[in-house]
Amino acid sequence: MHNNAAPFKPGANLSISDRWHEIDFNAGIDLERDTSGWYGTERRFAGNGVLVESSTDVSAEKGIRLNSLSLNASTWVGENFVQVNSKLHARKSSYFRPFSSVPQIPGGTASDVIIDTTTKDFQYELGADVERMLSNTLAGKLILLLIDNDQNSTSSRENIDSILGRTLFRLADTDTAQKEAIARLEFGWSRFTQHALQFNVEWAYNVLDRSLIQTDDRGAGPVLVDVPGANSRVQEVRWDLLLQDTWSLGKLDMDLGIGAEISTLSQSGDAELERDFFFLKPHAILSYSPGQGKQTSFRMAREVSQLDLTDFVTATVFQDDDLALGNPNIRPETTWVAEFSHERRFAQDKVIKMTVFYNWISDVLDLLPLSPDFEAPGNIGDGRRRGLQLDSTLSLDVLGLSNARIDLQLRWQDSDVTDPVTGQDRRLSGEGGQGGYRTLEVRNKNMELLTRADFRQDFARFAWGWTVANRSDRPLYRVNELDVHNEGVAVNAFAETTRWFGVKTRLQLENILDFVRRRDRTLFIGERDLTAVESAVINERHTGYRVSLFVTGNF
Repeated sequence: MHNNAAPFKPGANLSISDRWHEIDFNAGIDLERDTSGWYGTERRFAGNGVLVESSTDVSAEKGIRLNSLSLNASTWVGENFVQVNSKLHARKSSYFRPFSSVPQIPGGTASDVIIDTTTKDFQYELGADVERMLSNTLAGKLILLLIDNDQNSTSSRENIDSILGRTLFRLADTDTAQKEAIARLEFGWSRFTQHALQFNVEWAYNVLDRSLIQTDDRGAGPVLVDVPGANSRVQEVRWDLLLQDTWSLGKLDMDLGIGAEISTLSQSGDAELERDFFFLKPHAILSYSPGQGKQTSFRMAREVSQLDLTDFVTATVFQDDDLALGNPNIRPETTWVAEFSHERRFAQDKVIKMTVFYNWISDVLDLLPLSPDFEAPGNIGDGRRRGLQLDSTLSLDVLGLSNARIDLQLRWQDSDVTDPVTGQDRRLSGEGGQGGYRTLEVRNKNMELLTRADFRQDFARFAWGWTVANRSDRPLYRVNELDVHNEGVAVNAFAETTRWFGVKTRLQLENILDFVRRRDRTLFIGERDLTAVESAVINERHTGYRVSLFVTGNF
């Protein structure tokens, strides 16, 4: 028997704002109990469609999360306006997943898999920026940022056969250190009428250092396992330059600019490699405003993706008893973006915007086959992405709901790329994992369909609202497997008030319908779609609904 409700999750956000001498400051803390989990089933079918095994699938995760401990301050130092920001984040959590399988055909044996993980995460951010007028028409700004993140994860996997007993005990200890440093200069020049010139230069340093110690015990004692590509250091040094001019001609505005990105990417440890990249990034935005509340715009730009350094390093995937291989040869994906949009504002709280877009993608970053059994993130060639997005904010006064509004979002798109396994056209791979909606935002550009509605109504000291969202499936095209993730309709609701003691109390209900998170895996004997199906695995999970209480006060 499972309880559909996730554990009660209290949270508190407290802050204080004041002025000391000539310094304005704000200090705050955001702390919550971190609880989550799922329950469900998994069914495995043979290539002919016969059910051969069914399993119960449950997990529980709990811990304490310090979302932020922050201190921010600002003041004038002579003619310089100085701001300093600091934030600390910490998390300790434990994850436990027992997995029991029961055979559905004669001769099979029952088995259990137990996965246990403890994670510690510590991150701090330090930032500062300085603004001043260098002359009557020239403004300057310096921005500095440092982020340091250290994470340790200890995971174990135990396989137990009903007849043979324990057949495997795997232990993995992973340490990951990530650092990012950014220094940015911005200059704005308004010397010429109808022109606003901007020049920016940015230096960024990113580094990821990961080490993995893994042992396997199959009955004769623990044996150290060499996981290729798991112990490595990846470093990126990047320069970004931008020169742009915003030119106002009455009803027509033109934003024309040229940028450049210069970077050096190096890797040491299990892989030794250094590469240099150079990209030009021009852009042009034309905006036409024929009347009050009307604007039509066209945008053309070349965008360069920022690499995720974790894609360069191998990691173990305990749930699938697999490896997520890293690839030291990844290069940034570049995209020519063309967008045409029209926005209409009927009143302050009534907005409708339609955007049509087309993307030409070079060096598509997807899953690249490395062998008949393994793939890794890599560049697979050129691709296309096209679609439309509708965003609107509408007042509901006409329906008799005072101080109420609804935000609507619809995004549809199609894409294509040549599959490196089959040689045929297919859509771009979508977002992996079973993280569900997270915050219900569009986090992956390769999603075919997203619909979302956000309702809110405000009264004197009370507000309530809800969110309904749905999105299409996301396939991952592995070398010998098609892995498709999908969910049902997500529904959230909230009610908040400032009635008591001047603090905001918010009661939040998440995943009210307890939608199913479904994962369909089709495994092939050899390469995907070129050989026969070996087996299929259908996993269906429920995370239950969640009740959260937040109390926020300013003193």
